[in-house]
Amino acid sequence: MNESALKQYIDYVKNNKVILEGSAKAQIPCMYNDGGSCRIRMKLHFNVINSLTRDNLLYMDLNSEKIKTYSKDSYDIYIDANMGYVFGSKQVYVSQQDIVSMLLDMSKEEILVK
Repeated sequence: MNESALKQYIDYVKNNKVILEGSAKAQIPCMYNDGGSCRIRMKLHFNVINSLTRDNLLYMDLNSEKIKTYSKDSYDIYIDANMGYVFGSKQVYVSQQDIVSMLLDMSKEEILVK
């Protein structure tokens, strides 16, 4: 996560009075293991509570070359959160990545935000 981009997004949210609320829920089965890596399928749900704009409401929109306009008030996004194993242990940890890199299908994201 880029500190400058994060500050830019925070300023954008404040200036446009963007208020989002939502949840993240693990889907069943909770963990997938292909023998080399693990991932958790998550459903991210968010509602647009307030905003002076409908453009680029999510932090991940800053990485896009085009403006994304949110026409609805409610959205669901599915991601696979990558997990890693702690060296010398069977414990797992969440790999820190941007949400956009964990989206299951980028074409679905394009359909999601028209």
